[in-house]
Amino acid sequence: MIHVKKLEELVSGDRDLLASLVELFDADLPSLLLKIESGLKNESFEDVQYAAHRLKGQLRNFFEDELTVKLEAIESFGKNTDRKRAEALFAEVRDGLPEVRKELEQIIQKGF
Repeated sequence: MIHVKKLEELVSGDRDLLASLVELFDADLPSLLLKIESGLKNESFEDVQYAAHRLKGQLRNFFEDELTVKLEAIESFGKNTDRKRAEALFAEVRDGLPEVRKELEQIIQKGF
């Protein structure tokens, strides 16, 4: 869930600015998801950590907390090597992203 008030403050109510941030997010998202997925499959801990960290940062720009907590746990996968847990969390993140994107689009279209 996005903290709309905080997001509104960040972009000073500028929906065009928000749309630009979402555009950047959309451009990076497929490669980050692929990097996490392939990193988990190949046990490439550095790739998983890198991509999870980047995606977490992008979601924090939108003040989205639920998925960022899960990405933080995935990021620690490299340290803990708990692959099954990381894969389960990744599935939750991947499944939750369309809802985040939908929320952002509604804000862009309808305002804060």
